[in-house]
Amino acid sequence: MNGPVQPRMTSTDETGEFPFAASDYVLHLLAAIAMFRDAALDAGLKPLGLNVGRFRTLSVLVRCGPSTMSELSAFSAVDRTTLTRIADHLVGAELAQRSGAAEDRRRVLLDLTDAGRRLHHKGLAVMAKHNTAITAGASDKDLRTAAQALTTIVRNQTKNEATRASLIRFTREDSPDRPAAPSPDANPFSVDPKQQFPLAPGDHLLRLITAMALIRDSAMDAALKAVGLSMNRYRVLGVLVRFGACRMTDLANLTAMDRTSLTRIADHLVRDDHVERKTTAHDRRQVFLEIRPAGRQAHLTALEVVLNNNRMILADIPDEARRETARTLKTIAANLAPNPAARDSIIDYAPPGGPSNAAA
Repeated sequence: MNGPVQPRMTSTDETGEFPFAASDYVLHLLAAIAMFRDAALDAGLKPLGLNVGRFRTLSVLVRCGPSTMSELSAFSAVDRTTLTRIADHLVGAELAQRSGAAEDRRRVLLDLTDAGRRLHHKGLAVMAKHNTAITAGASDKDLRTAAQALTTIVRNQTKNEATRASLIRFTREDSPDRPAAPSPDANPFSVDPKQQFPLAPGDHLLRLITAMALIRDSAMDAALKAVGLSMNRYRVLGVLVRFGACRMTDLANLTAMDRTSLTRIADHLVRDDHVERKTTAHDRRQVFLEIRPAGRQAHLTALEVVLNNNRMILADIPDEARRETARTLKTIAANLAPNPAARDSIIDYAPPGGPSNAAA
């Protein structure tokens, strides 16, 4: 097998504190935290018959009242197609109901039922316990600095003003027939005593991380389509460029992706001749992915697009605030990682045992 291939570095931290420049490291951690957290919350909410998408939709309805699908999308950063499937499930389970808006019966609103409100309250307890655990070790000042940085990132990445305002303020503007103020039972566990943010700083930070991950991936999927990549395919190629041939286990740890998604991505990359599957002479059962010349070229082209976007969305954040945010995100990622290998791979961006093990 070929050994690790070290590319010409395009993102380095001159101080050596982080494996990339602080701006790129912030976004690397942000993506990993979003994936780790969704998996953990899905497991925690499953006994209630909920998953992350359904719970977040219920949360918007509790906080903002009856909402159109466009409004739900703006508050949650979830695409309309996915939201329609979520709404269908909630209506079918009698947790929500559809109705016409008073000012225009052609506009359909989704609203909570009493059963949906009760179930959401149970889910809040799960969410509160989870958020407290994963922000342990970060001070109030750390969380506020990071939340302010994420606010700037969301503002820079989000082109739609209504979506931007909905995500940052998490409250409805005045509407003729619907409340502007949050419902009093929107989240009894999360209040910012300084009123800087609509939720407690840690909760607001985590909400923005989730939203930003969705928004950024959607924007980059569109930008990378011209080179035949998605953001997740780019991430896999990036690992292979940096470390050489890797096992699927190492790829999962270095990207925070689940194995099922990784297998689909690998199949696509193999089909496009961007990577190939290989085995070693001493163990034919162990399969590695190795990058092909076409994959290396696609990654190089995509790299410029991604780094330019990273610089754009962090442009208004001072270097020290970027570094403080990266340290806070490191703490959260360490608390969230499902195992030590995944934790060390994401934080250090190296396979277990270092780069020499990437094709071992």
